[in-house]
Amino acid sequence: VPTNYQRFVDAVRTGVPPEPSFRHAAELQKVLDLALVSDEKRAELRAHAETR
Repeated sequence: VPTNYQRFVDAVRTGVPPEPSFRHAAELQKVLDLALVSDEKRAELRAHAETR
């Protein structure tokens, strides 16, 4: 299993961004944040998917 350092170097060398991307991580964080708010409010909240 490559380390994050190895994946970064490979991405720089090949010009291909590593997966998961920062965008993916940011979208996942939105879902996690929404889950926390939903739990605090004891209510169902819906996430809106971004289109690319």
